[in-house]
Amino acid sequence: MTTVTDVIAVEKEHLLQVYRRGSVVFDRVVPTADLRTGDVITFQPPGHAGLVTHRIHAVRTVGGRRVFTTKGDFNPGVDPWGELTLSGATQARVAFHVPYVGFGIAALSFRQVRILLIGLPALLIALATLAGMWKQAGVEAQALRS
Repeated sequence: MTTVTDVIAVEKEHLLQVYRRGSVVFDRVVPTADLRTGDVITFQPPGHAGLVTHRIHAVRTVGGRRVFTTKGDFNPGVDPWGELTLSGATQARVAFHVPYVGFGIAALSFRQVRILLIGLPALLIALATLAGMWKQAGVEAQALRS
């Protein structure tokens, strides 16, 4: 059984043909030999600190090694880092995506949203408890007067 290993939120509009901004993509690690032109992979390009999710534009063999050229769907040309030779025997390839979930995940990065998300239900529970106690106290007071 293959498991999903990475979850990536789409922050930029480089893959608009399939994945809209705000989508969350789920990657599955596959052997690099299984990668084909058109597959969407998540990788760390040379000279970049973060991960990038782009489509494989071309695959060729140079000196017995597979060399990949990537391109974001929204970009006019191939990626500026040029051809990639993947160092590992496996690579993260996009398995599926869930639209719009990334916006919710991004919203959680704001302290006010987290406080509201936790505080509002807590406040409603407290108010419901107080209302129940108030009602019960009224019933008991009425019983004592009778």
